Amino acid sequence: MNFIEISTIFFDMDGVLIDSEPFWKKAEFEVFKKQLDISLSDKDLEESMGLKTTEVVELHAKKYKIESIDISFIGLEIEKNVVQQILQFGKPKEGLYELLEWVNHKKWRRALVTSSSHLIINAVLDFLKLNDFFEAKFSAYDELKGKPDPAVYLSALKYFNCSKEQVIVIEDSKNGVRSAISAGLNVLSIPDQNHEKNMDFFYENAMGVFENHFQIQSFLSQNLSK
Repeated sequence: MNFIEISTIFFDMDGVLIDSEPFWKKAEFEVFKKQLDISLSDKDLEESMGLKTTEVVELHAKKYKIESIDISFIGLEIEKNVVQQILQFGKPKEGLYELLEWVNHKKWRRALVTSSSHLIINAVLDFLKLNDFFEAKFSAYDELKGKPDPAVYLSALKYFNCSKEQVIVIEDSKNGVRSAISAGLNVLSIPDQNHEKNMDFFYENAMGVFENHFQIQSFLSQNLSK
């Protein structure tokens, strides 16, 4: 990839802007236990990372053979739980604001591309005070299918009307990485620490694997023309 051509950057949200993946796991577990008396396993919670909330509910319901379930209600309960945790415990990913300042200095165009609903998007951006940073925001809830389907990334590409070679993506989950790659995009990954047993996937599919945004900024700086 020729980094000299990069002019646009797409950010996933959960696990990329904010350290919220543990919130999602806790919310899924608590809501399924309270509403359906089902104890989701660690594997269940890992497999659902990066999916739309409605798809999360459908995934678990199918596995546990729940035939009668109000997907919208369960999904909303999970999202409300997540928002409560964000407001109480949320924090930006390490180096986030420094990377965003660097992106702003480079005058790159930027978009938020996430599986989360607009309820979560608004809560996170309000919390991080980033409502004005992104030129456009894309939610998989506006698509027929969420990640790992590439639809939401293809919508972002269409909006920006740029070549795939001009875009770099930052993702944290396997489903997110698969989505971006399926759209023909190059990905930098910042996996959650709980992905340790799946690190081979990220090294094999992403252009780089990083622990924080300081490392991503350094990588981009070193590979761009001066």
